This record gives sequence, structure tokens and C-alpha cells, in this order.
Amino acid sequence: MRIVKAVLAACDARAATACAARAEGFAAGDALWVLAIGKAAIGMAEGIKDVCGDPHRHLIVTVDGPPALSLANILRSDHPLPTQRSVDAGRGVKRFIQEARAAVAPSLTVLMSGGASSLICEPIPGLELEDYRGVVGAMLAGGWEVQRMNAVRRAIDGLKGGRLSALAAPLPVDLVVISDVIGDTLCDIGSGPFVHSPTGASVAADLIERAFDDRHAAVLTALSCQPSPPRVTAPRRTVVALNNAGAVRAAGDVLRAEGLSVVSDDWDVTAFMTGVGESAGLALSAATPREALTWGGEWDLAAPASGFGGRAQAAAVSLAQSLAVPVVGFVVATDGVDGLAPPGEAPAAGAIVWTGMHWPDEADEDEDWLAANSFARLARRDAGRPKGEPAAHLQLGATGVNVNDLLVAWRVK
Repeated sequence: MRIVKAVLAACDARAATACAARAEGFAAGDALWVLAIGKAAIGMAEGIKDVCGDPHRHLIVTVDGPPALSLANILRSDHPLPTQRSVDAGRGVKRFIQEARAAVAPSLTVLMSGGASSLICEPIPGLELEDYRGVVGAMLAGGWEVQRMNAVRRAIDGLKGGRLSALAAPLPVDLVVISDVIGDTLCDIGSGPFVHSPTGASVAADLIERAFDDRHAAVLTALSCQPSPPRVTAPRRTVVALNNAGAVRAAGDVLRAEGLSVVSDDWDVTAFMTGVGESAGLALSAATPREALTWGGEWDLAAPASGFGGRAQAAAVSLAQSLAVPVVGFVVATDGVDGLAPPGEAPAAGAIVWTGMHWPDEADEDEDWLAANSFARLARRDAGRPKGEPAAHLQLGATGVNVNDLLVAWRVK
């Protein structure tokens, strides 16, 4: 657990934002109007304040959990499915931008991080929130990769795909991001509210029709009336403060400080979650004692029809099944929330893995025994608190960090 916390601390949003802002020449007074949206929004806002001083006005939109610090004008919203709170937060963001424009602000500093696509929402004309949620939920359940999903989100949402940039014009926009997207494509980080969308309604409609036929007819009807995405001016400054590659490097630094040798540090792993675990198991089988790997990425997961948990726990199960040599490690969703949890229980962030974890044959065990056995629960992607074996589940709470998933493991002997 100490190494898990050290890895997440090395990805601190506040420190990363402050470091990147200094490197890009931000100085006192450069960020008077600050808008921060995403799971890492609180830390990012504090980081820009550390460099530029107190803003004249600020607005933070983030998830429940991370506590307010010195900047306390915060709207709490929901993820991964938008709710009425997301719509309300979107209205609050529009009001803030309109006020900045009316005040002839010198610039608008926008801090974006993962989760923003759900945290603010404005269904396009003719589309109800229920239908918007329905198609987003179907894409999540289908395990869509982020590029396809956000091509749809940009088209069905009145805030995405450059529309907030158009609202802010002619104010110069300084955009600072903590990226949860492999490759850091700006139109996919938060579905690109402040950058031009390369795709429009016709692409979104085609993706929906191919995947779901006419099961989302209300969405298709609304899309048929949509104009082309607005042409918007690119941000004056664009800064990537942290991304998955940076998180993997930080994890490697922590392991080397522990006397381990990092022999594999891939940051763009995008395979299906079980393939990630199997590949890591094979790589560790060829390693020598105290050799380690640090992998990051966004592996695919089709949401289960039943059960709880998410892709980090599923990859952990796959890794545990693949281990043939003594290994210790963990797989973690860096935001601290890996899928769903049972009612009344906190979500797990992922799981610790070690060689020799008990792996029962579910067909040979009764339900009472399975419910008490932590690794069996993990096998079913059940993120509940373990009641039997040593705790496999990582319970971290909301971390304020969001740079996708990390798999960190090392050969013990």
C-alpha cells in the first residue's frame, strides 16, 4: 500500500499543474478568471493559484469526494453517466463564461481533466437527458473506446466540440490539461469543449446506427437537425501538465527508489483488460528477481450485466491467473474509482495482486462461501469490501488524480 500511495502522490495534480505552468511562462496575474472541470479540478486550480496568485473569479466543477481547499466555489456533479447535476453544472459554466466576457476579462484560464465529459452536459435541442443518458450508457456497456464515444458526445452535447470556446470568444483561452486520453488528443479530453471538433453529427449518427440500429431513435432524430461543429479559434496556450506517460515515469521513479529495476515501462497499453493481465504475467515470468514493469493505458471493458467493479480489477484477476513465478503488484484506476460498488459500500480503486492468491472454481463453491472470499468476489468484478482472505481490494477514495489505469508489478524472488 505504501508504494501504491507513493505512485499516486507522484501524479499529484496540484504539483503537476504548477510545474507545467511555470515551465510555460505563467506568472503572477496571468490567471484572473479560472475555470476548472474534471476529477482533478481542485488540485489543478490550486496549482495554477500557486503560480499566478489568487484569481479574481473561479469556478470548479468536480465529483463528490475530493475536499475543497482554498478555492471553494465548487459545483459537484456526476460521473460516468450525466445527471441533472451535470446539466446544472453546465449552466453554471456557461454563466461563468458569459460573466468573464461581459467583464472583458484579460483571458480565461481553463483547466481540464478526465471526467469532464460527464460532469457538464447540455443535451442538444430535441434531445432529453434520459435519451442522452441512454446512448452514453449503451456505449459504456459496449466497451467503446474513448475516441468513438467522444465523437458521439461532441455531437449530442451543446457544450462540447468547441462550443464553449465559441461562447467565450473573443476572450483568449489558456488551456491546461491533465490528460486521461492516450495520445492527448484535445478534442477527446472532456470531449473538447474549447477546441474544434473534427467530426460532426453525421459521423455520430453513423456510429450509433452501426452499433445499435434504431434503438436510439430519439438521438438520431435530434442529430439530423444539428448544424456542423463551430469553427473556433485555437487556445492561445495549450499545456499538457500530466498524462499517462508521465504517470508511468513517476511510477518507475518510485520503484527505482525502492531498489527495483524497471525493465518495461509502456504507457500506451490499449488492449482488452484480460489481455493486459495475461501479457503482464508473461513478461514477469521472463523477469529476474527485483525486476519490475510499469504499464499504463486505458484497457477496454464491456460493463458486466451483473456484479460490481471495473477494468482495473478485471485486469488484476487476469494477471493473478497468469502468474507462474513469485510476483507482487497492483492494478489501479488512478482516480480511485474502478467501476461500481454494492449499495452502501465504497468503490474499490483496483486490487493488489500476489502469486498464490486463492482462485476458487466458482462452479464448485456455494454462494455463501463465495460472498466471504475476497478473491472470488474479485473474480466476479465485485468491488465490495473483502470479509475473508487478506484484503485484495484497494480502497483509496477519490484521489484527485486521473491519468487512466496503472499496472505495477515486480518479481519477488
